[in-house]
Amino acid sequence: MDFHYKDTRKLSNIHNEAHLIYSSDRDFYNIFNKTESEICKNIISMIRDERTEMHYIKSVFLDNKLVGIVNFYNSIDIQVRRLFGLNYLLSNSTVSNNDINDFSKNVPDIVENSMYLSRIGIIAKERSNGYSKEILKYYESASILQGHDMLSLHVHKNNKIALNVYKKFGFSVSESNYSYLKLLKSIGA
Repeated sequence: MDFHYKDTRKLSNIHNEAHLIYSSDRDFYNIFNKTESEICKNIISMIRDERTEMHYIKSVFLDNKLVGIVNFYNSIDIQVRRLFGLNYLLSNSTVSNNDINDFSKNVPDIVENSMYLSRIGIIAKERSNGYSKEILKYYESASILQGHDMLSLHVHKNNKIALNVYKKFGFSVSESNYSYLKLLKSIGA
């Protein structure tokens, strides 16, 4: 398989990527009480803003066809990048601070210095083809090249398919007392 990873922010039309990002984390985006179209517009703005976590997102192509997205960055930046992204999502939203706090309480902090996988998404009709494994290999290789020796991510505890993929790739559950699990994997040395 010959995958190509392109900086999403540099592509001219990123609507498909925005919808894929939305669908990969629908539970989170739904707390903002906006339509999918409104959220996707916010996502496109976040992709173009270098302060947000979306700025690093890559579109994944196989034979010039979009098959997925992947986003990862240094875990030290998680809180700051999410705060800048929240500004877009809170605009014209009826969500309360309590709703956001309640959601956040279900996600364990990642305090380990690591390369954080904030999202991976495969287009529905392209799933079950082994693409996630190939994208995870890319994520690991890129992380090693940037000097990291640990990978980290969150996954909802009910997302059994993704959890199994991550475990097969060598991730271990580090914290499980939340709705979202924290997974870690040592790499490199």
